[in-house]
Amino acid sequence: MFVKNTDPEVGKQNDLESRKMSKILIVDDSEVVRMQISRILSGAGYEVLAARDGPEGIKFAADHPDISIILSDYNMPDMSGLTMLEAIKKTSEHKNTFCGVLTTESSPSLKERGKAIGVSFWIVKPVEDKKLIKVTETIMARLEAS
Repeated sequence: MFVKNTDPEVGKQNDLESRKMSKILIVDDSEVVRMQISRILSGAGYEVLAARDGPEGIKFAADHPDISIILSDYNMPDMSGLTMLEAIKKTSEHKNTFCGVLTTESSPSLKERGKAIGVSFWIVKPVEDKKLIKVTETIMARLEAS
């Protein structure tokens, strides 16, 4: 016989445990933004890696094939976020990794280009803490369901 535990604290603990297994890569040339996003997501229980530009993001992705989500700025020196995400999505380790863009850009043509390379979501800065956590939880739920 199985008994379902209805204690909400147990459910919260299980959610936190599954989040600790989820790794998120943040790529942004702004140290302030990297720190802000890292603080929000680590506070929600996720393991966060932070890279300062596209080349470093590609290296982090190669070094960490267990990344669940990659969240990148669009405007960065040396390489745009979309160029970096496209390169990462071409690898066998990350072809199915959820990727998103967190940027001040909201051009429909950029969003279409992002969609064409496999970007799953686009968030315009500034982002509210609750919105970022909700988007992240939605993606993690999709990952767990698949």
